[in-house]
Formats: sequence, structure tokens, C-alpha cells
Amino acid sequence: MTTKWDLDLADKIGELRDDPLGYVMFMFPWGTDESIQMAELREPYASRFGTRYGPDIWQCEFLDQLGEETKKNGFDGRTAVDAVRRATASGHGTGLSTMQAWLIKFILDTRPYSAGVLLSLTSRQSEQSWAELQRWHQKSKTNNWFTMTDDRLSFNDYPDYWGCSRMYVQGGRPFDWEKLAGFMRWDSTVFYIFDEAANIPMKYFVVREGSMVDGEPMVFDFGLPRGPGAFMDNFKPGSGYTTRNIDSRDVQITNKAQLNQWADDYGEDNDFFKVRVRGVFPGEEGSRDTK
Repeated sequence: MTTKWDLDLADKIGELRDDPLGYVMFMFPWGTDESIQMAELREPYASRFGTRYGPDIWQCEFLDQLGEETKKNGFDGRTAVDAVRRATASGHGTGLSTMQAWLIKFILDTRPYSAGVLLSLTSRQSEQSWAELQRWHQKSKTNNWFTMTDDRLSFNDYPDYWGCSRMYVQGGRPFDWEKLAGFMRWDSTVFYIFDEAANIPMKYFVVREGSMVDGEPMVFDFGLPRGPGAFMDNFKPGSGYTTRNIDSRDVQITNKAQLNQWADDYGEDNDFFKVRVRGVFPGEEGSRDTK
């Protein structure tokens, strides 16, 4: 039976359905857990939440914009809405895995019966991203609502229907890419998170489109902006994606001395520096955000 505390918590989380940043600030112990106090909140967010620590500025902006989009879509549990499509290209060390973990937690907690996939290219990469999700899940207020295994985070009462699965393309065990097409939720949210999306073959981007026709579907692609492919195509005008490029120098937690050394060694227009620091694709002149 659900406890009274769980009911109170569920009511609070329900109020945050279209406020992912508010959810992240509420769900995790920013004021007491030094291990997550890596970035100081910048304005206007510091005044908004009245606390010192929280997500970095790009993460705050990303989550707030996502909330604006879901609120505008106004999914009512019956009438299908346009898919949320976001692609984020970044240099090294900007906190992409952390953002992925927050998104998974936010969607599963605020959208009953939601179903998702975290897809990586290799088993090793997948394990690293899954470990980050495990870290944040353990620190969350809802860690007792869900069961986490090596490859799935699932709601205790509906483990086969409500949760997120870890999948990867190469290594360790055979992967049937048709599994990606198996999620349909006309009354909830299906979501796909592609980790280091530039490395994932085109067919995986294509097959997930089958889940975009009902409910409140969402896709989030993250990674270094390596070369041509489906991930790069997401950044082209008319793709339907909201895009963001993140420069590692703009993030609080990165080693600025190392980044400056790379700037001296390679130059800002070198493809190595563009991809791994500026977060732009080879050949591009600069970063841009689109909505």
C-alpha cells in the first residue's frame, strides 16, 4: 500500500509536471550533499530557488525551455501532441550524462506509465551513463518507488510497463534494434535518449520514429559533434529539433587551464578544438541555439 508520505510526495511531484528545473531542485539534496554541490546557481535561478548550489546555467536553461514546451503542448492523456525533439552538441566535461539522468528521473516520476530507452553505442559507454543515473536515483526522494537493476529502472508496481531500459549497439550481448520500435503509450510518454548520438547508426534514429505518432513522445540526443550523420542532420534548419551547442569553457566544472592549453596548441578554428571544446561540428563557424 502507498504510504501517506508517498501520497504527499506524489502530489508535490504532480505539481512539477511542466517544471523540470523545479523538479530537479526539489528532488535532490542540494543544500546538504556536498558531492553534488559542483556548480553555483547563477541568476535569475539563484534568486528563484534561494539556494547556492544547483545545475549549471546551460542545464537550467535547457530544463526551463523543456518545461515551456511541455506546458505549451498541454498533453491531456488522450490527444496526441507533437514530439519534443532536442539535440545537444557539447565539448568535453559539460555534464551531459547528468542531464540524461535528470531527464529519465523527471519523466518517470512525473508521467505514470512512461517508457524510455537510454541507448549508447558500446556496453562500456552504456555502463558509465547508467552508473550516473544510479547515482542520482539513489539520492532522489523517489528512490523507494523504483527498482534499479543493471539494465532497467522500473516502477515497483508495474515493472514491465513503466520504466527505462539500458540498451547498446555493440558489445557483450546481441542487440535487436527492432526493440526500439516496441514502445507505444497513447496515454503517456515514450522517450528516447541517445548518448554520444553521433556514433549511433542512422537506422536507430529511423526506427524510433514509429513511436512518435501518439501520446507525448520525446527524443533527446546528446554528444560530441563528430562528423556527418543523423545527429548532425538534427542541427540543420527545418529538422524539427531544438538544438543547443555547449562550449566547455562556459561550464563551471571544467578544467580551464587544460582547455586554454588546447586553444594554444590547436587554435580555436581547428576541428579538434571545435568538436572537443566549442561543441560545434567540423566546418561550422560557431555555435547556435534554436527553438
